[in-house]
Formats: sequence, C-alpha cells, structure tokens
Amino acid sequence: MRSAAVALLGMFALSAGTAAAQDQPPRDSVPLVMLDRAASSNWYLRTVTIDAPHDTIAGRIRTTNGRYRIGDEWVDPAAIRSLERRVDEGSGALIGGLIGAIVVGAAAEGMSHWNRQDDGSTNFFALGLGAGAGAMLGMFTGHAIHPGRTTWATIWPTP
Repeated sequence: MRSAAVALLGMFALSAGTAAAQDQPPRDSVPLVMLDRAASSNWYLRTVTIDAPHDTIAGRIRTTNGRYRIGDEWVDPAAIRSLERRVDEGSGALIGGLIGAIVVGAAAEGMSHWNRQDDGSTNFFALGLGAGAGAMLGMFTGHAIHPGRTTWATIWPTP
C-alpha cells in the first residue's frame, strides 16, 4: 500500500513538472517581455530568423493579440536567432536646436520693441516663443545638414 502511494505521488509530481515545463518558453528563445517593450516603445528592429525564405526581417515591431509583426512579416518568437535595434547616433539636431533657440529667441525679443522706445525691460513672452520656434527650426536644419549615422545594437542574445 505504501509503495502504491509513493508511486502515485511520484507520477503526480512528474506530470506537474512536465505541465509547468510546457507552459514556459524554451530558454534559448527571445524573452516575450523584451518584445513587448520593443512594441510599446515603437523600436525599429532587425531580426535573423530560422525560417529560410525570410531569413532577415527589418521594420517597426507591432503586437496584435499576442502575435508579433516586424515590418510586413509575422514572426514567431521561438524562430528568432538574433535581435538588433536601430540606433541613430551623432546627429546635428541638438547643436542646431540650441543655436536656433538663442538666435531666433534674441531676435524675437529685440523685435518686440519695434514700435516703441526700448525701456530696458525684457519681453519674456516674445523670447519664449522665439526660442521655441528657433529650436524647432534649428533641429530640423541641424539634422538635415548632419543626419548622423545608423548603427545596429544587438539586444538579444545578450552581447
């Protein structure tokens, strides 16, 4: 009787262990949390999959009902061999935005006194509007002059 109870307990423990193992993804597949974060952050990804006809897929990642779409292809997380994220580096947008904000902000503040005598006061409203417009114009111009370079950072498997 005791051996039958031990055998029954052993079978129950083994079946529970295999059921738990079936619910978890294999250790060598990409973590679903990483794919969910990439989809919610609108990352541009490049992936190499096991599938032969579509070996390399690049594009924005989207998720629909637990399925993942990179670019125009549906991707199974278990089929992903490597995952890379596009990173733009070295753009001239920051320096262009700073220079544009200073120049256009100062010009707008100076022109706010065009129809009356300058009494030495500062028009902060004109300065703020001019700085904001100058920053946007400067960022677009700086990025157009020096767009930087595109690199691919490996995010899975961990480098």
